[in-house]
Amino acid sequence: MFFVIGPKLANAAAYSASDLLGQLNGSNGPVVYTKSDSNNAPNDTGFNFSGLPGGGITIDSVNHRAFVADTKSNRVLVFSLDSSDVPIDHIADYVLGQNNFYTVSAPAISSTTLDYPMGLAYDSVNNRLFVGDDGYDSRIMVFDFSSGITNKMPASYILGGTDINNYGDYTTASSSFAGAQDLAYDATNSRLFALDNTNNRVLIFNLSSGITNGMPASYVIGQTTFASSTTGTTSSTVNFASSKDSSIAYDSVNQRLFVADANNHRVLIFDVASGSVANGMPASFVLGQTSFTGSGFSTTSSTLRFYDSGLAYDSANSRLFVGEDANAVVKIWNVATGSVSNGMPASFILGTTTFGAGCFPAVSSSTLCNISGLAYDANNHLYLVDHNGSRVMIWSVATGTVTNGMPATNLL
Repeated sequence: MFFVIGPKLANAAAYSASDLLGQLNGSNGPVVYTKSDSNNAPNDTGFNFSGLPGGGITIDSVNHRAFVADTKSNRVLVFSLDSSDVPIDHIADYVLGQNNFYTVSAPAISSTTLDYPMGLAYDSVNNRLFVGDDGYDSRIMVFDFSSGITNKMPASYILGGTDINNYGDYTTASSSFAGAQDLAYDATNSRLFALDNTNNRVLIFNLSSGITNGMPASYVIGQTTFASSTTGTTSSTVNFASSKDSSIAYDSVNQRLFVADANNHRVLIFDVASGSVANGMPASFVLGQTSFTGSGFSTTSSTLRFYDSGLAYDSANSRLFVGEDANAVVKIWNVATGSVSNGMPASFILGTTTFGAGCFPAVSSSTLCNISGLAYDANNHLYLVDHNGSRVMIWSVATGTVTNGMPATNLL
């Protein structure tokens, strides 16, 4: 993955990309928007996502850091951002999961190692990073940064298993999962949402009283009990059981959970206000389909075609960003409460200039290759992990400035 990095976005003219992370000409040369290789990774400037889905990103807007899951290298890189949440430079400051920036050890099971990390979520209140260790580990690692960050620091806790130095469990239970593909965190109510893709469900952990290794989830979405893992196409079921990557995002203002149900080519919207959540609860609305029983795909402003997916939410402006990997585009929906309806059209599109045209993957400042993760920060920046482009792209998406097909303004 990489980010487009450069001058503060307010100074970027005409939405031309001004910088980038992940793709440099030389060890510290200028960035190159048309490169898509691993930039000689492992190192402290490049990513290695080639040929693999996956790769998550989350932004810490309090301490101004970007966390990027460099999936194939079995590590998480930490980049420093300025006060506007723009990358300061193209060089990672810390690495989790590996001894250093320049070596990649074989996956091992311990409190300091990672195996195919994907989903990331940051808890700004307690200064904690949640890492979905999605490989054979099948666990969520919890890193506590209250005393600072160091390379290959150990995780403090594990969810999905009772022993932090061992594998997680693969079963359909309240305290285990078969894959932590994406994560979202509710800082107000201290809840962690974990997308357990192989078991076709989202688990909700209540962390208000603290974290213990192997603690059970409080609720499950997508299944009526913790013991089931069936697929379905209804308002209360999902179909994650495929090679496609699904994703989630949380609306902190209205307490809504958005779930990209990739194999059904739709996004479900759940009302998860504290006190109203129940196991197997139905979604309130669906995007990408006109009804909860639809699962087809096409290329229009109101439909979706997923292979991998990514979601990000702008709570201040009620905007949902949906990464649609099969068409290499991002669609932007206005989902203000009271205005949402099933199958409603998106307002804008990135990656191409028109909704109806198919988009062929390409590597430039305004086109995408493959999408596996999105993040949004309070300074109106959209971060996108373009995993087959081995980069993270950054757009300035302040309301009133977005246009279809506009180029990125920065990059990692």
